[in-house]
Amino acid sequence: MKLLFLDTETTGFEPQKNQIIEVGAVIYELTDQYKLKVVSSFQTTIGLRSQMDERITRITGITELELASAPSLPKAQKLWLDWLELPQNLDIKAVIGHSIDFDMGFLNKENWHLPTQITIDTLDLAKIFCPDAQAINLEFLAKYMAFSQKMDGIDMTGMSYHRALYDTVMCANLFEILIQKLANLPISQTFTDQVITHFLPIPIIVYKTPIQNINNEVKLEPSSQTISITGQIKNQNINNRLKNLFVSQELEKMLTWNFGKDQTMIVLQLIVIATYNQINSKIDSQTNSVGFKTFLKLHTMGQGQVLAGFILDLLLPTQLAEQTIFVHPENILDNISKIYDKTLNFNEIIDYLELYNSFFIAQNQSNQSTVNILSKYDFFLLTLNNHLVNYEYKLNFFDIPAKDRLMVDKYLDLINTLNTLVLPSPDDLNCYQIAQMVANKITTLQTQFVINKNKKYSFKLNGNKGLSVSTSQDNFDLYEHFVNILDANPNTITQTNLSKEDFGDLMYLAQVEDLDFGQVEYGQTHEYQAISGVSALDYFTDKIELAKSQNKVVFITCGLNSSLKNAEQICANHDLMNDVLIIGESGGITKIASKIDQGFVGIVVIKFGNMEYFDYLTKKPNTAQVVIYDRPYFFINDFWYNLSKQPKSDNSTPDQYLKELKNLFVQAKINHFHKILGCDVELVYNLIG
Repeated sequence: MKLLFLDTETTGFEPQKNQIIEVGAVIYELTDQYKLKVVSSFQTTIGLRSQMDERITRITGITELELASAPSLPKAQKLWLDWLELPQNLDIKAVIGHSIDFDMGFLNKENWHLPTQITIDTLDLAKIFCPDAQAINLEFLAKYMAFSQKMDGIDMTGMSYHRALYDTVMCANLFEILIQKLANLPISQTFTDQVITHFLPIPIIVYKTPIQNINNEVKLEPSSQTISITGQIKNQNINNRLKNLFVSQELEKMLTWNFGKDQTMIVLQLIVIATYNQINSKIDSQTNSVGFKTFLKLHTMGQGQVLAGFILDLLLPTQLAEQTIFVHPENILDNISKIYDKTLNFNEIIDYLELYNSFFIAQNQSNQSTVNILSKYDFFLLTLNNHLVNYEYKLNFFDIPAKDRLMVDKYLDLINTLNTLVLPSPDDLNCYQIAQMVANKITTLQTQFVINKNKKYSFKLNGNKGLSVSTSQDNFDLYEHFVNILDANPNTITQTNLSKEDFGDLMYLAQVEDLDFGQVEYGQTHEYQAISGVSALDYFTDKIELAKSQNKVVFITCGLNSSLKNAEQICANHDLMNDVLIIGESGGITKIASKIDQGFVGIVVIKFGNMEYFDYLTKKPNTAQVVIYDRPYFFINDFWYNLSKQPKSDNSTPDQYLKELKNLFVQAKINHFHKILGCDVELVYNLIG
């Protein structure tokens, strides 16, 4: 069976605006032993039709000078077609790549001939079969899995990652390993058939012998929850709950629910994780508890996380008596502006609605109420567009012009329809049981918002997806708010990164110093050095030398967007990029973390908020120092302004009050960085040059 592996390098991410500058491809024969044998290979660059961003050169190594002598698009496509039509290259069954949809989007836009539109994405397969990997980008997996990099006569002299032919060969190595995992993991035939149906649409047969189900009486580790500053209980990071998941008949049964591809992906991932747990765990026969476990990760976001959470809730029912519940009062520092009297997040509701509807689609049943809600939501957005200014709407909901009353009617109609979204609870485990959980979540979300004629409503677009609706509370009482949270959640533990003295100062500034928070776990104050007025080039060079001398990384966390741009410009203009990872240019935070995990040494330039990502990693990066480059933006809203103007026992001015508030915010973050990474923290601002 012949398979076409390919990769492209482009000048950007949008086929409508950018172009392909390199194509690399290899045709392999897949043997009966699930091994790949090279048939032939292809590589060409393509001449530029517009200017190329210099960052593309830094990422790929491809220069404008190199492309100046490259074949034009028509000539490159002729070379490609001639190669595909060679006798040994005929009868291709599928096109395979890592994030293949990206490549196909460009190839189809530029009218490259493809022998088939059947595709296989190794990224999807990696999500399923690599829960033990912290990241699933190709470069990380190649090093993590120690690819053999068998070239089989393919000339890749001078090539590395982000060159099309090199990445194609790495993708083929990954595919071969993933197929071996499918063949060798002791998972059911039903699982295997679902993988082939949704993610391997080629004529391949794999017979399986499943692992025996684990004793269902195994004692699970108690989970923990965190209460947000709005008073809502949130589950801890979902990956921390996966260690309690084992192969079970209930989990296997979910594969028979006829889910769509996206929902099936989540169930398949959970089954692999459960199998890994079962293989790698040791059961203590006396206590019937699980001992050894490895860290596993669910590679999904958004709606996938939502579905996984519901499945875990269903299979691992939470015992509240065994839970540890945490309150974090210091979050008022940067979250107080997000506290609203009532909020309705349409983005979240639509995600839940689409998930809810997928259960009915899976059973080939019409779910007319959900269709009605989705259409009403779309109509509501259209009628609201007249009030769109800078991605936000602000208006008195019941004072709008008569011509826009239709918007009010559609909104009220949408709320009323949401109230009808309920299902009878089934007696046994089936997809409607999760659908019921989703429906309950939707109705809970919508009941958080109540129409009040005396308030002004804020309608704000979240990205390009949807809308949130909120109204701020005029006289927000923080003391009463905390009392309600603590009363509703007894036996909680209050956690803070601030020292006992600083926490007391914060509660004093917030005028809740008399509140009893019960058991409090305080942080430790760590001193930090503040530096200003030094050469930017010298400073960044010194940090690179510090990182190399200790064989570690130095984080440069940028408090402002302008700080990030300045850091990128400094590093690019002075040939420092080989020793620097920069958020955006070097990929997202997950990709950067994977490069650190692979042994990167140098400075890592990220946004201040990106540091939260490392809270969730079991393996923390080996860090020499954290630098806060410019004080992070701190939103002073009316709540804090009003408190700053009230008379103080120490006669402090409003400016002094707000300055102390900002200092506590920075100190809390510094203490946190020191706690999770165990290194010194430095504040730098006003760099020169």
